Amino acid sequence: MSKYIDKLPEARRRIFIMRMEEGKSVNEIAQELGISPKTVETQIARAKSFLKEHVSGLLYLAFIIALNL
Repeated sequence: MSKYIDKLPEARRRIFIMRMEEGKSVNEIAQELGISPKTVETQIARAKSFLKEHVSGLLYLAFIIALNL
C-alpha cells in the first residue's frame, strides 16, 4: 500500500499521513498547515479515492489471474 501512497501528490500525501498514520484531527492538520478544514477533508477524500481505485484494481487483477490458474 505504501507504494501507492507514495504516488499521491506531495501535499495530499502529507495530509493523508498526518491523518491516518499520525492520528491528527482534521482541525489539527488545518491549523498546522495553515489551510481550511474543508481543504483537509477534500484532500483526504481524494487520497482515499485514489487508493481505493488502485488497490481494488489490483485485487480484481489477482482474482482474474487466480481464476485462470
